[in-house]
Amino acid sequence: MNAYVGLSNKTDFFKIKCDENDSKEIIEEFHDAVWKWAEKYNVELERLDKKPIYYILGVSN
Repeated sequence: MNAYVGLSNKTDFFKIKCDENDSKEIIEEFHDAVWKWAEKYNVELERLDKKPIYYILGVSN
């Protein structure tokens, strides 16, 4: 899985991104891993246009 966390050029949020050239199975695994991580640490995410990109919006209380 080719994924990374970086700063967004378009917003003031960090983003989590997976390489769109990865296989469908790897991208699905990426989505599962990101959502499990967000639930575990109460992180609010926003998914970008059905792409393998998520913005980290903050932490839920």
